[in-house]
Amino acid sequence: MEKKMTSGEILKHTSGELDWYVRIFNSLDLKDGKRVLDLGCGYAKLWRNNWTDIPQGTKITGYDIHGSWADDFASFIPENKDKLPEGADIKLEFADLEDEKTWDKIDENGEYDVAIAHYLDSEIKDIEAIVAHASKVVAEDGLFSFNGANVANWNNLFKEAIEAIGEDSSFIDETIAGQTEKRNQYISMMEKYFARVESVLLPNFWHYTEAKEIVEKMKDYYRAHEKAIAGYENKLLAYFEDKIEKDGEFVLEARSQFWHCYKK
Repeated sequence: MEKKMTSGEILKHTSGELDWYVRIFNSLDLKDGKRVLDLGCGYAKLWRNNWTDIPQGTKITGYDIHGSWADDFASFIPENKDKLPEGADIKLEFADLEDEKTWDKIDENGEYDVAIAHYLDSEIKDIEAIVAHASKVVAEDGLFSFNGANVANWNNLFKEAIEAIGEDSSFIDETIAGQTEKRNQYISMMEKYFARVESVLLPNFWHYTEAKEIVEKMKDYYRAHEKAIAGYENKLLAYFEDKIEKDGEFVLEARSQFWHCYKK
């Protein structure tokens, strides 16, 4: 499994790019006066980083558990409510999404125009249960935004580099095959509950000026093959150093896959 990047590393390598959570927020195309359900809201950068751009009259309800970053968001909300656009409101409910009683409560609150379940697939044991429940509370003309099972496009960039130095890149083909299979399984799962499932690819550009950091990223991403990569690390360093010298930097374009699901 890929090691998660720290916020410091992300800021370092994406400095100058449009904020990631602004990209996600913009993709939702929220309108005034809508009801929004955020499943597993956590630290809630989706809302923090777009606080004053939340449409007027939007009513957002976030769900998460105590002991998560949502505890911090619980303090943030009352301290910043006066900065929200007119009529907008955000509240946080502490409850376990894997507990059926939580969904009984959500069901009682009526339909939502938008339901969001981002970055949950590695946290929830039965992700299909979340998708199934969400499909029941999204309005007939509403949107369910979900992500997971991404086929990383930088596999191709890393494969190109390994082949350029004359080494075996077959493990990357295996990685792509595995990611593709999981993506197809996710699509089938979503299509069980929604009539239309659309892919939304959001680009994010990572800028590197040090070859060693790129190779470390490769080791993190392909952890099962870290020793093999280390065996030809010097050749990789020379490859990326040449790229950086020619262009001033090496840019990795990550395209994160989100799914917008509709009932009709």
